[in-house]
Amino acid sequence: MKKCYASPLKECSSKLSREHFISRALLDFVADENGLVDLGGPFALREPTNSKNLGVSKVLCEKHNSELAFVDAEMMTLVSGIANFNRSDVDRTIDVKGHVLTFWVLKFLFGMYASTNRLSWIGDTDVIMFLLHILFQKSSVPKSIGLSMNVDPGAAPPPHRVLVDRGGYPPWCFRVQESGHQFERFFLWCYPLSIHFSLFGSDYDTRFVYRPSELGLITNEPPKRLEVKIDWEKT
Repeated sequence: MKKCYASPLKECSSKLSREHFISRALLDFVADENGLVDLGGPFALREPTNSKNLGVSKVLCEKHNSELAFVDAEMMTLVSGIANFNRSDVDRTIDVKGHVLTFWVLKFLFGMYASTNRLSWIGDTDVIMFLLHILFQKSSVPKSIGLSMNVDPGAAPPPHRVLVDRGGYPPWCFRVQESGHQFERFFLWCYPLSIHFSLFGSDYDTRFVYRPSELGLITNEPPKRLEVKIDWEKT
């Protein structure tokens, strides 16, 4: 099916589906009682729309959409776990799968660029096929692709600093870095963690840890510890 961005894999079903390239559960998680969505990045801050219609497009067939359903739950585990840590005064440990978080970022990038007819910004046809094989678990995630996480919120502050200054940390916000009609990096902030994603290479600042297995953070007011354990074994 030509309009399905996974069509190069030649396994499409006959019907397109509405694909939330920003997970519907995450959109509902950040919506307040007035239906406003609080996000950074290419979507307006406090977007006055129902999450049903935000970050959604018919860019996947039903078969390929259903194959990626498990990806959303892993990102929700991370975001909701960090949000619950911020809201409480107790220590918290979060267990997540690094490969699945990588799938989530790829799913987001493919959905966003496909919905705006800009898949070429991700790469040429060979790169697209290579990444589709990774996303749909036909190939393993190579060591040159992964996440870098930083536990210092001051090193890379999220967009919309005014919210942070007022103490109103959104559960998560993001930014896509592009240059010359090409995707470069994806930044995701789940205060107090900042997460950086690159398709190729790990040439990050030395403050960042590339594909970490465990991250720890201790806050002083009140004293509590956040521990994120990241499993990079193949899922």
